Amino acid sequence: MSDKKSIFDRWAVLKRHATLVRYSGALVAAWVALSLWTFSPILHRHPFALFLAAVVVTARFFGLGPALLCCAVSTACLDLIVFLPRYSLAINTQDDVERLVVFVALAVLVGSLSRQRTLAELVTERTLREMATIIECSDDAIFSTNPEGIITTWNRGAERLYGYNAEEAVGTSVMILAPPERHEEAEHNRRVLNLGGFVESYQTERMHKDSTRVPIQLTVSPLRSREGKIVGASAIARDISIQQRSEEAVRRNEKLATAGRLAASIAHEINNPLEAVLNLLYLARNDPRQAEQYLSMAEQEVGRVSQLAQQTLGLVRDTAAPSRMDTARIMDEVLKLYSRKLDDKQIQVRRRYRGVSQISGYSGEVRQLLANLLVNAVDAMEEGGSLQVRVAAGRQWSDGVDGIRVTLADNGSGIPRESLRRIFEPFYTTKKETGTGLGLWVSRGIIKNHGGSIRVRSRAEGQNRGTVFSPESFLDLRDLSLREKRCPACWRFVPSHFRPPGVPSPSYLRSRVPTRHIIAKSRQTGHLANVDPLFAAAIFALGLAFGSFLNVCIYRLPLGKSVVTPRSACPHCNKEIPLYHNMPVLSWLVLRGKCSNCKGPISPRYLAVELLTGLLFLGCYSHFGLNLAMLKCIVLGYLLLGLIFTDAETKLLPDALTLPGLALGIMFSLLVPVNDLASRIMPGLVSLPVSGELSWRLWSLADSALGAVVGASFLYGAAAIYLRARGVEGMGFGDVKLMAMIGAFLGTRLTVLTIFAASLAGSLFGVSTVLAVWIKRTRRNAARGTATVDARRRAWHSARLALRYYEMPFGVFLGGMALLAFFFGNDLLHWYWGLL
Repeated sequence: MSDKKSIFDRWAVLKRHATLVRYSGALVAAWVALSLWTFSPILHRHPFALFLAAVVVTARFFGLGPALLCCAVSTACLDLIVFLPRYSLAINTQDDVERLVVFVALAVLVGSLSRQRTLAELVTERTLREMATIIECSDDAIFSTNPEGIITTWNRGAERLYGYNAEEAVGTSVMILAPPERHEEAEHNRRVLNLGGFVESYQTERMHKDSTRVPIQLTVSPLRSREGKIVGASAIARDISIQQRSEEAVRRNEKLATAGRLAASIAHEINNPLEAVLNLLYLARNDPRQAEQYLSMAEQEVGRVSQLAQQTLGLVRDTAAPSRMDTARIMDEVLKLYSRKLDDKQIQVRRRYRGVSQISGYSGEVRQLLANLLVNAVDAMEEGGSLQVRVAAGRQWSDGVDGIRVTLADNGSGIPRESLRRIFEPFYTTKKETGTGLGLWVSRGIIKNHGGSIRVRSRAEGQNRGTVFSPESFLDLRDLSLREKRCPACWRFVPSHFRPPGVPSPSYLRSRVPTRHIIAKSRQTGHLANVDPLFAAAIFALGLAFGSFLNVCIYRLPLGKSVVTPRSACPHCNKEIPLYHNMPVLSWLVLRGKCSNCKGPISPRYLAVELLTGLLFLGCYSHFGLNLAMLKCIVLGYLLLGLIFTDAETKLLPDALTLPGLALGIMFSLLVPVNDLASRIMPGLVSLPVSGELSWRLWSLADSALGAVVGASFLYGAAAIYLRARGVEGMGFGDVKLMAMIGAFLGTRLTVLTIFAASLAGSLFGVSTVLAVWIKRTRRNAARGTATVDARRRAWHSARLALRYYEMPFGVFLGGMALLAFFFGNDLLHWYWGLL
């Protein structure tokens, strides 16, 4: 880093030690603006812009105090040179006051934002220096590359790990760090990052300068410019050779301990056939005529011994490569190995095997996993216990992958809650005398390496249940080039030529990319961390402007008027509103919610809609970043806000908003994946002969259309049933069209969630309305002295009748719940499924 002070450091010194100079600079800025207005014919017509620029420059370089002084001087100059009578500080008209108030407000706002940006730049520069020092002194290897894979920065940790100094590494290709068989992996990382993807932390191998292999934990992230363009990648590598050796030693010790626990049972199982062999050999020697028959029987007994030995070796010896295996058959073999232990405790085993139980993986590791679960279940039970073993096809709902679920349920002693939280920690055991505390820890590592999951549930009063899920197609996370398969759904929308070798095709992956993945990806790529405050303010201001237009739509569309012409006018005196009185939020606050001409009240709805629209724009930008997902969210939220307020005021849902919204929702499905129910079911039924990118767009389109149909059909059916049952119309067709629009944006599953949540919210609103009316009438009867039991019953009956004939704006609840579902629906569903 250079020791030369930046311009911002100099201004900071100037601010601390030269207060007089700073305030003098504010006066000079105002004087320069006045001079430019006086001598420049072009600028003479824009005095407000000149003095506003002077305030902004003062705030940026001298601080907020001098900026306020410049604002006061600028206001006095404007009064002298612009307003009549000129060269006098007298203000004669209300319009002049309002224009000066608007100027001061804008000057203070823009000046404050400018100053905040300057301070943010100072903090950012100081933080960058600190981060550069931390990176340079870090023990981890940290370096960066450009989009072509050429190394651009190199820290001391990288020198120690790889053996190259900075002069040797910078300017060379990152391929010099990868072994020849890992070149495809490194090139794949580069392509994914250039497409905007993110490579999770994974274990791999890299090569030292002296050609030795180094196992590392590697994390690669994209580097983006302030405009969001990818300008390179950063990599963090950590030497894990010592960690790998320790973990491997622990795993081998656990395997040997498992084999040792089998010794007594195996000795008993082998002893029986060996005794039979000895007896058969004795009979063959004494009876030569039947010797051949006896030797054949002895050969079968020796085969039993050999089979038992092979099954035992399977617990401590890994196969060279993953293979297809029958989970039910392996479970039977493990039960047979521990049959002696089960018989000694008189434990009754009930097996329930349903459907196909074929999976791919390492059979030795799967045997060890099931054996660990079985031993824990047997140790937890007393004599005469019951053990249920179930093997069935299932689905992992967190990402929609099909596989096999194995469950062992016992009626033994329960695990305390404080111990249940720690059972997967290494060396933690509740069996103080016989346990090592490694069995479940090793088991979790095995199933995670297979891309599956393991859960243990227990009740304090008894009954334990261990459940293991393994994907149908083997996803070996120790295969260092395929670490992205931790979440195979994330590859659902990556073109096939960018997909790593072995990743299942989109027709196999009947899964979805939830909104939380998109949000997480936005966080990973810096969209949420690097929100530009000035740009965020511009987005908010843009939202305020769109909110002002939305107010026009809310007022005019139910009346059938044009939203373009004529200009906005007061609803009381019909006088056109001047432009400077039509500024979002600010005009309402300055005028205190009244018309400047007739002093008639202006509804607070105008202020609420403008603020909510601004917050919607700002929230979408901070949540998704500057991308198509943000635009989709803004369009949906904008339409829903208009429909919510229109329905609340007029009980109408204009087709001018719902039908274009339906078309926009279907169009956005081709740009931003809806990716819900259709992408789960249809790829398993129909295979499209198109590219991966076109395939996901077609399934997203199908899901959008299905969501629209499901949403509209549900409400239409409910309205038809109500009409037939009560003989009166309970819901308008506008709600049906609104639900079709919501379904097109959200997809099938979130549409169902929206209907459920809106129905629940509407029901709570109805109940609260009945209670409020009943309480009001009960209090009125009490004040009159007629608070009898009959009076309370009549009050309750009248409250229910009032609700029956009250036209509830159901579109308000549908719109509000749809907006919440768009942001938080997938997270809520994943949390709920995690409880099942």
